[in-house]
Amino acid sequence: MYKNKSGSGKSGQGDDNSRGHKKGNEPSRYQQQLKSKQQGQASVRLKLEQRSLHGRDNSDRIKRRIEGDDIDLIFGFERISNDKPNRLGWLLNFLPISMLDENGVEKSGLDLYFLDKDNGNFKGTVFYDPYFYVDVVDERFLSETAQHIQKRFEGCRVEQVEKEDLDMPGHLSGKKHRFLKLSFNTVQELMDAKSELR
Repeated sequence: MYKNKSGSGKSGQGDDNSRGHKKGNEPSRYQQQLKSKQQGQASVRLKLEQRSLHGRDNSDRIKRRIEGDDIDLIFGFERISNDKPNRLGWLLNFLPISMLDENGVEKSGLDLYFLDKDNGNFKGTVFYDPYFYVDVVDERFLSETAQHIQKRFEGCRVEQVEKEDLDMPGHLSGKKHRFLKLSFNTVQELMDAKSELR
């Protein structure tokens, strides 16, 4: 028989309170932490589902973009524009974005966050066209395939390019292979087209 320190004469282990158990139906501290963590994860999932449902709505995207710019301004990262003089800075961070360009077309880009020599902060945006290459087995059908893809995907730009193909026999001799380069305005458009072409 084992006596615990309180001298109660119970055999085996110490009393329940010493191990963090609550008497009755009260949850332990571990159970409370686990429950709050699960509730937090559920709320994050709900927010992500709501974003995915409304993600294609341009007004929602613009609103989120303005909110992001406001938060960046609080931390001192003002967006520089083309009419301001050039600034020199060291890159701190970057963030992929999707926003309207000068012509009102939604495009993918990067927000680049900088620190300048006077300990000031600023950010700039660089737009880019996401793209991927398509290999057409029979090169005789390159132009027909390019026309079909342009009709199928709105806003897609297709051009024929020659690249080195490491899978080709004799690729070290400088022989090049022709591919179709598909460029899009946003990453979402690229992913939609890529999933359909697979």
